Amino acid sequence: MKNITAMNSWKFDKKDNLVLQRNAVVSQLAPAVYMYGDNSDELCGTLYIMDDLESASIEALRQDIQDQRGALKIGIDKHGKAIDFDSIHPWDEERFLVCKEGVFLWDWETENYIRIGMVKGTEKRKTVSLKKDLVVHLVESDFRLERGTSYDLVGEYVTYSESLHPVVMLVIHQHRCVPLAVPYYRENIMIHNHDYVDWRLNR
Repeated sequence: MKNITAMNSWKFDKKDNLVLQRNAVVSQLAPAVYMYGDNSDELCGTLYIMDDLESASIEALRQDIQDQRGALKIGIDKHGKAIDFDSIHPWDEERFLVCKEGVFLWDWETENYIRIGMVKGTEKRKTVSLKKDLVVHLVESDFRLERGTSYDLVGEYVTYSESLHPVVMLVIHQHRCVPLAVPYYRENIMIHNHDYVDWRLNR
């Protein structure tokens, strides 16, 4: 059995070579971390909306950064314990953070959380996380997918091995990457829901 690449469309270039084209999709939907907690000590972030909790204020996240700065100066946190870090650690600096006041991103230049927009809505999607390293063989190339990375689940289908055993294939991809189809084995892959945020820019 061979793994395959899921393709958007094929097109001939100027030299009559058949090449794969990615279709441009205009969308403000993006993965996000939803922040909860009344103060810096109670902060937690999830990939999905928790209906029974109120969103955290961005001020709680900013206070957490201030607490870290204070601890770095004296080597002890506000609870009197020795610290084990040597720089500030913002909440997920790669993803949008959804707080009570809107959608934020961490900015290393100003070392602050910057509001980039307001929430318009959300959309529930499925994501795939790898429990183990996975190597995908594609034609003459091997792609290594590392343990702990996450991908959007954009499709599923059933194929058959050489011994005619059915195998469920998951079509996964990350932003700006060509989708790949990988076999689904529970010991290697975990599927979970993720609420994407639809947001509008600040005016």
